[in-house]
Amino acid sequence: MYFIGVDGGGTKTAAILTDLKGDIMRRTRTGSGNITMLDRGSVAQLINGLITDLLKEDAPQSVGYATLGFAGGSGERPRKTVSNLLHRNGIQAFSILTDAMNMYLAAFDNKQGILLAAGTGSTCLTKDDAGNFIKIGGCGYLLSDEGSGYDIGNMAIRKFIQAAAAGKKRSPLASEVLHFYGMSDENELISEIYASLRPHWLIASCAETICEAAVNGDPDALDCIDRAAKALFEMVDIAQKRIGGSDGVRLSLAGSILGRATIVRQKFDEQLSTVHWLKELVEQKYKPEVAALFHAIRTAGYEVSEELHQRLKIKFSDYRLKVQKV
Repeated sequence: MYFIGVDGGGTKTAAILTDLKGDIMRRTRTGSGNITMLDRGSVAQLINGLITDLLKEDAPQSVGYATLGFAGGSGERPRKTVSNLLHRNGIQAFSILTDAMNMYLAAFDNKQGILLAAGTGSTCLTKDDAGNFIKIGGCGYLLSDEGSGYDIGNMAIRKFIQAAAAGKKRSPLASEVLHFYGMSDENELISEIYASLRPHWLIASCAETICEAAVNGDPDALDCIDRAAKALFEMVDIAQKRIGGSDGVRLSLAGSILGRATIVRQKFDEQLSTVHWLKELVEQKYKPEVAALFHAIRTAGYEVSEELHQRLKIKFSDYRLKVQKV
């Protein structure tokens, strides 16, 4: 009997198939797993390709359970599309999660904690006492993504667009961002953003430039970073209040914006140091697709064997989580 774990993010999808001991193990990687951003044909190509690559010559009936986490996996319509495709491929027992849920499982398994993830977008996840996921934020760039790379880029670009409209002198930060994009002025950048098929990725791509400017003391950049860190902290604070955690809360941080050396992380840590409820910071123990695989095995009613656990356990510090670079 085989089990499948899949993690689909904005830029890549990773999948793994194994038996309970890991004697047979297959992996595959492909492009974006954001099922809300892909059309139906692309989603079909994604699912069909994953199942074909993982099963090889084996029958679909050999799969005991599959857990698939995708960016956008909470939406009803894309979930229904994926469900129908899995059934057509002969996979009958499965769970469809989000990529953030996979990251949560990679840190906490099924135990209670708080995951805060910030890359191109952002989200915060926890679980109530009944084991149900609670999501704070994570509704996409049109409605949330506070503190994300998109949010940082959007704040900075809005600042210098508004300054230009007021006839003010172009700021050093505006010059750096325009140079990053290779644009001559604000109007050219506005046109490029509205012409983009993925404007949120385009806007988020300048976040690293803004972070570097903040490190160098640029006041406009520092304001954007301070606001982003505050927004991220507020998400965690809301999650903590939802679950209580009188004996202390375990927190895991993920995504490029919250990397150990980033200025956003430094500002976030400053706020975190003021709380009394933090019990510990938790590293993610596995790759997200491995966390999904373990979820599949446990959901099917089996224990993850020590042999398989040791074969697949990868410390998060040894694994660079691939997210949209910002």
